[in-house]
Amino acid sequence: MADQDRVISNDPECPVCGDRIDTTATAIVQFDAGDFLCFRTPSCVKLYRSDRERFQRGERAPCPALED
Repeated sequence: MADQDRVISNDPECPVCGDRIDTTATAIVQFDAGDFLCFRTPSCVKLYRSDRERFQRGERAPCPALED
């Protein structure tokens, strides 16, 4: 299957905080290691990029944008 033919699953989980994301609304989508990833906030993207292996192992962290 070609990358452009892949489909994002309904209500995917943010790989950082684990929250479900409504893809019918605004979502941040990145392509990483052969998969489309949806993130809840730009802060989640930044945290994912800073420690990619941690989140690829399935570890989660509180959503950084919501901690204030």
